[in-house]
Amino acid sequence: MRQHLLKLITGTSMAQALSFLLMPLITRLYSPFEMGDYALYVSITSIVGLLSNLRLDLAVVVAESERDAAYLVQAAGSLAIGVGLASLAWLSVDFSSLRFAAFAAISIAAIGINQTLVNWLSRKQSFSQLATRSVLEKITVLACGLGLAYIGFTEFGLVAAQTIGLVISLIYMAWSSGLTEKFNFSESLRVLSHFRAFPLQTVISSGLMVMALFLPSLLIAQNFDKSQLGQLNLTMRVFEIPIVLLGYTFSTVYYQHAQKTLAADRLSLFWRTTKQLSLFFIPPIMLVGVFGPYVFPIVFGDKWQLAGSLALWLAPYTAMRLLYVSQSPLLYVERKLKTDMFLSALLFASQIGGFYLGLEWIGTVTGTIQVMALLGSLAFAAGLFQIHKSLLSKSPT
Repeated sequence: MRQHLLKLITGTSMAQALSFLLMPLITRLYSPFEMGDYALYVSITSIVGLLSNLRLDLAVVVAESERDAAYLVQAAGSLAIGVGLASLAWLSVDFSSLRFAAFAAISIAAIGINQTLVNWLSRKQSFSQLATRSVLEKITVLACGLGLAYIGFTEFGLVAAQTIGLVISLIYMAWSSGLTEKFNFSESLRVLSHFRAFPLQTVISSGLMVMALFLPSLLIAQNFDKSQLGQLNLTMRVFEIPIVLLGYTFSTVYYQHAQKTLAADRLSLFWRTTKQLSLFFIPPIMLVGVFGPYVFPIVFGDKWQLAGSLALWLAPYTAMRLLYVSQSPLLYVERKLKTDMFLSALLFASQIGGFYLGLEWIGTVTGTIQVMALLGSLAFAAGLFQIHKSLLSKSPT
């Protein structure tokens, strides 16, 4: 597992390093209000895009045969395209800008297909291609974002850049996937029927989880100034670096590795990886939170002072989220889908409930985020406890 993880982390770390190095330039070219538009786009496309393939991407890894896995890729991709087209009609009505609607609809379809291809390449253990994909997508997004700002296209410039990056990522993974099966509608329906438990049991869980992470941005946009949402978005983008670099990258390899590990050995695997993550990566996250109010205005510009203040409260939340995201694949390996659904519902309740509690009791964006961060941290801690409890039941006494 270590060799595969190193390949993915190397590529992903390069992508995240580029993003972090150029972020101070991005924050000086784009205003907090424009960053708020980008946050709205990310929230919408993340929620709908992740669910657009009905989470058949998870079934791709565990399919019994390569043939069934290939047809699952076809079924998931077709569903994602259909949801993307339907989203265009919905977004065109709800948003005044047709450009925003078009970019979001394309991104929704691309996210659904990309996630499916990620799991296909993970199944094939093509981790070098996954690493290259991360770098290619990030370079494209940054280059387009800077280029569009240079020519004066800052309204939805970040939205356009992210959409282009997703499409380039899709093209690269499709080219390097090695998929040879021709599209077969009847075979796609067959595997869809065979793996119908995945959509039935994982869509609700995944939907609650992704809405817990991104729905608050939509609520903040409705109840506060969009520039404040932009401030929050910058803080989240900084803290997303360890989540993407370690959490999601680690879990991609971890899911594949844990499938081949004996049930009795998974508890020691859980403790070993949790200790390593806690020892080497949690302290830097907490330091960013402590010094955020002083460092953010220097690094990103004077107009981003609120983002630095929010970092103080979001650091503990990010630390707990990193640990949970890294270990959550064990719930799928153990087939604890009901537990996963319960934990997703708990996190959803903590974030949506926390938002309204903060809005009612405190009434400021900072206070609201403080309440959400506290309740979210507790929810992730409860999730880790439940994962440990599930593993403990299968550990030898």
